[in-house]
Amino acid sequence: MGNLELSHYRAFIMLAEEGNFTRAAERLHKTQPAITKAIKTIEARLRQNLVIRRDGKGARLTQEGERFLVLARQMVDTEKEGFEALRADDGSHGTLHVGHTAIAREAAVAAAAKLLDSLPNLRIVLDEMSSSTIGTYLRDKRLDLGIVRDWESRPGLQSVVVASAPLRLVVNAQHPRLARVTRIASLRDIADEQFVLDVGGQPTRDAINEYFATHGAPSPNIVMETNVMINAVRLIRVRPAVVTFLCVAGQHLDHVPGLQLVDLPDPPRHSTYLLWGAPEIRKQSAKRFAQALREHLEAAVRDDRGTRGRTTK
Repeated sequence: MGNLELSHYRAFIMLAEEGNFTRAAERLHKTQPAITKAIKTIEARLRQNLVIRRDGKGARLTQEGERFLVLARQMVDTEKEGFEALRADDGSHGTLHVGHTAIAREAAVAAAAKLLDSLPNLRIVLDEMSSSTIGTYLRDKRLDLGIVRDWESRPGLQSVVVASAPLRLVVNAQHPRLARVTRIASLRDIADEQFVLDVGGQPTRDAINEYFATHGAPSPNIVMETNVMINAVRLIRVRPAVVTFLCVAGQHLDHVPGLQLVDLPDPPRHSTYLLWGAPEIRKQSAKRFAQALREHLEAAVRDDRGTRGRTTK
């Protein structure tokens, strides 16, 4: 494929993934005209239309484009493998790509920070995405590792539980009834509270309703849903009467000023999973990231277990 460089292949791959010239440019830290020029160069070399342009900078691949995408990924993978083969296999150099869901953001960042303390020459790319996208990217070898919550086994992917945490409440320390309460005796005691539900990473409404029903309590009064945990936290801080659920280790929300965690009776547990695509984790930097992640989450779970207090009356 004479006169085409790896930058051309990368631009094409990113456009295929994003379906939009502007977003592809942002992902590659380039300008939108640069991405457009790269695509036009490829099409001129092949004398084929690979991309159908749409209004608003959108794009989708033609059949020829889909075939070229396979080649482009092979070219980039070959270059990456050749480059990394030149590095010492101690994980100290190269790039580590980690995908994580929103709920695992803090744990991913903490593990990356810990790893960079000992491997300052390693480049770590953290990419926040959905669980399904993480699975796809791992199978396509576009990610080295993935971090998700409550994962169901899928063909071609390996997984291991790195932490497990109980469902808990997050409340404002000025809550009218729950201030300074650290344990709920009965779910019926909080049936009348106003809840905000994080549908992006926390239990679903059905799972919450089932938990309350099992304990003989009516379904909680969910007054707002959001797909980002921080939005729920912000609401709680400005509206003390509202509470939310927390079920992932590593958030350390009990250290956030103005918030406190409250234990629930016989709470369901939810697990954080580490995913990878090959039969085993071969890249040394990935192994060391996995260890850093496990150490961070185990420490968070120990901190959580240290929180105990009185029950509601």
